[in-house]
Amino acid sequence: MKRVTREWVRKAEQDYAAALREAKALAHDLACFLAQQSIEKYLKALLEENSLAFPRTHDLRHLCNLALPVASRVRPFLRRFRSLSDYAVRFRYPGAWATASQSRRAIKILRETRRLLRSCLGL
Repeated sequence: MKRVTREWVRKAEQDYAAALREAKALAHDLACFLAQQSIEKYLKALLEENSLAFPRTHDLRHLCNLALPVASRVRPFLRRFRSLSDYAVRFRYPGAWATASQSRRAIKILRETRRLLRSCLGL
């Protein structure tokens, strides 16, 4: 595995652990944000490992589409990523608050995506 890929995975794992911790603490905004961040970093790790260029973006669907040629198993996540991409900024500022339901769903998608992407990376 490339050194840069390992760095992406390490960052993704930090966000994963923090997302779980914040969900337990009922910090729903932060749990949703961190779930999105972890998935984003795992997708970027997969792209990096396969020498596929990617832009600076928080759009999980775009990153997922870029990964399809090397990991077609991510296709089912495209629909799920629609709302999660918004979590990169939606709850970071006043005016919007994540619900417990949104937090639970984000963590569920994170767990499923993490499992799949780690498998794609041979982890």
